[in-house]
Amino acid sequence: MSTNRRNIPQYLLLSTVSLVLCIILFSIFPSLARFQFTDFYYSRFMKSATAPDITIVNIENRHRHEIAQMIEKLEAGGPAVIGLDVIFPPRQDS
Repeated sequence: MSTNRRNIPQYLLLSTVSLVLCIILFSIFPSLARFQFTDFYYSRFMKSATAPDITIVNIENRHRHEIAQMIEKLEAGGPAVIGLDVIFPPRQDS
């Protein structure tokens, strides 16, 4: 029991150093916070099973009308399903 109490300052120091290191890394490399490094890692080093009848289309950072045009082009191909995983920014009325 007494050894656990002696280790508490070491654990607190280790936790604090780890937290500060994470904050510094996220501020220097903001892509880490957006998980782009994770995306790169999985695309580079992980083998994935591919299905020839599934197509993934990247629509990152596109305007709504561009996304609508892409969906129209996809619909022309007669897909069984079109799924979207998108977070739209707030609409700007100008």
